[in-house]
Amino acid sequence: RITRVRVGGGLLGGAMASAPWSGDALPKVLPTSIDAGAAMASDSERTSESAAARSSRLQATPSVILAVVLAVVLAVSHVALAVSHVRVQRDLERLQLALSQGSGPAARSDFAPLYGGPSQDLPVQSDDPEARRLMYTVGRDNTGCFVIDDVASLSISVSGANCNSKNCPSCIVTSTNMGTHTTLTISDCSSHRWGIGTGTSVRAGLWQYTFINQGTGIYELTVTDGTNSFKVTPQSHLTAFCGTDSGNKLILPTTTLPTLTVASGLTLEGGALNAGSATGAVTFGTGGVTIKGGALN
Repeated sequence: RITRVRVGGGLLGGAMASAPWSGDALPKVLPTSIDAGAAMASDSERTSESAAARSSRLQATPSVILAVVLAVVLAVSHVALAVSHVRVQRDLERLQLALSQGSGPAARSDFAPLYGGPSQDLPVQSDDPEARRLMYTVGRDNTGCFVIDDVASLSISVSGANCNSKNCPSCIVTSTNMGTHTTLTISDCSSHRWGIGTGTSVRAGLWQYTFINQGTGIYELTVTDGTNSFKVTPQSHLTAFCGTDSGNKLILPTTTLPTLTVASGLTLEGGALNAGSATGAVTFGTGGVTIKGGALN
């Protein structure tokens, strides 16, 4: 009488394991039980192999992810560097073109500040003349205020490279040791070139000129466009304008004043002092009026 059968390291429990078996029935049951035990062993082995494979994959996954992330980062960095290089190259080409053709903020700047040269103009967004600056270089390199020759008469056409073989700036000054009265004629101001080089781009709109008499003696600077003129005495300046539609004429300060108070004296060098159209009275102080010639009307 067989009460239990051990197969594949396990016990066959339940009713079959505790039931009595005859010799004839035993061969019919035992192989089936053995096959079941072998199947269980095979499932256990496959489960163990599957767990080992999963463990191996889990250990390999972080390395794979890290490698993919590094590859992506390197690819993005390479693209970013390539884009940056293209942008820098493009900006350099634009700057070179602007300087050669006389266009763009850097080339269009007539006034270069003392703290730097035309390169300081790069951050400026507007292409208008930089008339708002307060400090300029002085010389004959056309990056600031251009110093004219100490001569009695001088004519400059600003439509060409006629200031020391370069385009003329909008600021013109005398030397500090003027030795003669100077008449400066500015011609073709409505087609004044842009830039500090030899570019041929022409201004459009309305722009400002500054004329400064740095002389410390008695000599005067007379600025004219051939029709209108204005006298700049020593240690003084003149601001004028010209534009595309100005007909090559300088727009000078007005000579019509609402009121005028003379503190120490009035000198009339030419012409007539005419008060004939005045409705009020002309009153003189106790010093009286001295007339050297002509008449007081």
